[in-house]
Amino acid sequence: MKMEDPGDRPIFDPGDIVESPNGDLCVRLIEHIGEGRCCMVYSARTLRDGAKVALKVFKKGPTYDGAVQREQYILELFNDPKHNIALCYGHFLYKGLHCQVMELLECNIRSVIFKNERQGLSAWTTQKFARDVLTALTSLHAKDFVHADLKPANIMWSSYDGRFKLLDFGLTFHVDEDDLHQIQSPGYKAPETAEWNKYKDEIKKKRKRKLQGTYSDLTKAAPAYDKGLQKIGATVETPPNINTTPAESPIPSGASRTILRAPPRRHRLCSVLSGSSDRESIIVLDEYQRHGSRRGSNNSVTSNESKAVAAAAAAVTAACNKWLSESSGIFTESTKTTSSTNSVVTAANRAITGSATTTVSSSVTASTMFTSETTASSNYVDDEEGEGQEWRRGRARTKSKPKQPRPTSVCAALAEKDRPIVPGMASDIWSFGCLLAEVLSGTKMFSATDKMASVLRPHQLLEMRMGTTEMRYEESGLLAFYKDAKDLIIKCLSEDPTSRIGAHDALNHSFFKDHDLMPTTKDMVLLPSHILQLYNVFKDEQYKDPKEVEDAIRDIRETAEQYGKIMSMTAKSGHAYIEFQEASDCQEAYSAVCGKTFDEKIVFALFYPISLWNQKIYI
Repeated sequence: MKMEDPGDRPIFDPGDIVESPNGDLCVRLIEHIGEGRCCMVYSARTLRDGAKVALKVFKKGPTYDGAVQREQYILELFNDPKHNIALCYGHFLYKGLHCQVMELLECNIRSVIFKNERQGLSAWTTQKFARDVLTALTSLHAKDFVHADLKPANIMWSSYDGRFKLLDFGLTFHVDEDDLHQIQSPGYKAPETAEWNKYKDEIKKKRKRKLQGTYSDLTKAAPAYDKGLQKIGATVETPPNINTTPAESPIPSGASRTILRAPPRRHRLCSVLSGSSDRESIIVLDEYQRHGSRRGSNNSVTSNESKAVAAAAAAVTAACNKWLSESSGIFTESTKTTSSTNSVVTAANRAITGSATTTVSSSVTASTMFTSETTASSNYVDDEEGEGQEWRRGRARTKSKPKQPRPTSVCAALAEKDRPIVPGMASDIWSFGCLLAEVLSGTKMFSATDKMASVLRPHQLLEMRMGTTEMRYEESGLLAFYKDAKDLIIKCLSEDPTSRIGAHDALNHSFFKDHDLMPTTKDMVLLPSHILQLYNVFKDEQYKDPKEVEDAIRDIRETAEQYGKIMSMTAKSGHAYIEFQEASDCQEAYSAVCGKTFDEKIVFALFYPISLWNQKIYI
């Protein structure tokens, strides 16, 4: 064994021996015959009795553990041929790989359609397909399980049992499961499933964005000053006639100053302190406090104004601090601010500009020098003078209380409100309806590249797809069968899942009850079995003698034993019937015998249906 991708795809070579730890199951691999989403399949022979089986080897990794558990549980629960579910003979671990020894199935339903030149199958094959699949769904639904992935690749023909069987239960779920995964495949996906899968995709995207945002914030460096703060604290040349520190109103030693970081773009303040090339730009809002503290000044502001300025300064400080961290607690490169920050900074602008209009320009120092945007700020205040008057009267706005987080129960209720209907057993019925329409017409019902499938209703699309099929059945005299098949399909493709027909009720539909059909010669070529029929080998007059028939049977048996072990052989109605132990041996004999001569007559061989053989019906 070798691993093409370590820890993922197990690659075995023909002739490799795979065995269980206790040695009960031991097989020799023949060839690789298929690969699915979570496993690889090989044909093999058991070393104990030489029977041909299929070895299913699951890929490594925690991604596939759930599929292994689901499939193994279903196979053990329905390990009986009557359920029309693929049989599992055992499972084990081999070098850390989960392995299942299963019955070897012949071909899937789409392969049968391709062998029929991509045309709709016969009435007998269509009816048998529908009955076999509905029987399997009835068994699953009786235990409240949903297959959740019905498609042509998961319905295969068993040449030994002579019936279609379900396989691949990696997405199967119980109707009582709360956290349902994404289910079904494109083209066979029910409408409610499409909504559910979309809902699960949105949850994944939200979780991914949240994780990516957190990782980005934690790993991103702080932005450059000129990129993040929009050059708000650019150096301003100081006029020569203005001193940086006013002598007439010195700041007492130990007095604290209100220093704010520059706010984001769109909310520039007008008073900027120059001469801070080695530090971040700062805004000093204590000038008005110093003016108000001067004794004997004729231009001092009122006590209410001083309190308002102090409150505005504190609010701007808190807002700017909040802006720096934003909601994530990490400094990011974003220049957007929250609504509460914008409102606080705007109020501070208005308060400061409004106070400046009441002071005397001669007392202005370098720390309150206005920038080129002073005029724009004054106009902004004049436009909303009414709101500024409230601040002048001492009724400044108070900082709004932060919003409380929603209770957990409320969040759960909102999430439940947006949650779509959880798919159930009706989703299997929708997939079955799509498959039945495909078998009947030879054309896929819903195709991703077909625009009509997204425009027309299911029954309208069915009418468009079935035009040629209806004509074919009308010419063959089976129009009543076609109408019943069409009615069953429409009942399966109801857009409302609650109005779809159930699997058990579908088995009692007139599609099955009112039509007793027999296989055609073409059916006996398309669907292999382990019973070989040699057509009309005993029709001559000489075979009316029983002794001549026995001698002929002996000769035919000797020839057939060259291809495999013979279980029984008989002659009925001029035909010879040979039962092989292995279906593969029967197919080899079919290829070797068909077209050869026997008693100067060309031999014509067919695969005889198991259902007729078990009922001892010879046609």
